[in-house]
Amino acid sequence: MLKKITSLMMVFALICTMLGIQNIQSVRAESSNLVYDEKNPILDIEGNEIGEEIEKVYREVTKDSEETLVKLITITENKYYNDEHENTTDRKVTEIKITNDKKFFINGEQLSQDFLNQPVTASEDRASFAKAFKGDSGGRAGVITYNEINDDYYYLKAFPKVNDFLEEPSGKSLVKYSKGNNNVSKFIKYADKVESKHQDVLDAQVAIAGALGAALVTWETILALIPEAGVAGWNAVKFYNASVAGKEALKDAYDLLKNKITPY
Repeated sequence: MLKKITSLMMVFALICTMLGIQNIQSVRAESSNLVYDEKNPILDIEGNEIGEEIEKVYREVTKDSEETLVKLITITENKYYNDEHENTTDRKVTEIKITNDKKFFINGEQLSQDFLNQPVTASEDRASFAKAFKGDSGGRAGVITYNEINDDYYYLKAFPKVNDFLEEPSGKSLVKYSKGNNNVSKFIKYADKVESKHQDVLDAQVAIAGALGAALVTWETILALIPEAGVAGWNAVKFYNASVAGKEALKDAYDLLKNKITPY
């Protein structure tokens, strides 16, 4: 059961595939109190802006069917792409419910207390990673890496999964040597994104611990802070979003390496 729940957290921002569920959550979100709103450009592999990503967090205090007071937090992520990219829109909705007796649910799945008690405390020095790779080498050390070992010839390595803190990989790693091409460029972009999001996770961990005056921060702390205002609440959202984005980037990179990058 714990494995199932942990797997749920490893894909924090689950896509609601049924349009009806999307609409219900969307209407509920728009009628709730907006507590966080952020916009960021979407870039292609050359660094050109091809769209905009908008993240919003809504908070609603209500009662469930048993008249128990609950907090409903709806996180929406919309990606709008420019006309030259077919003007498409990607949408994700995640709903978190926190009951008055401290039970936590994500998209209807209750999280175990064992998971909630897990520490989320920064354990690595971010400066060491900034120095680890330069030039045509990079990625997240021990999770996903690339290295140009000869002129336009690359060593590529990735694990299929990583934990919520983007620090501990799992599964069997995949290694390929390949010439530079469009898919290799995409892999490099994903690898750099995993590392970038790991730095965001570390920053958020430190900020939350500092705001709370606590050395130990758990998942229960993170989830409880998401609907709240202030520095700690804002950084809880940052942590949540960075963890999700980093894991998604790793999955995309691994799938690319496995299925589309030809070894030479």
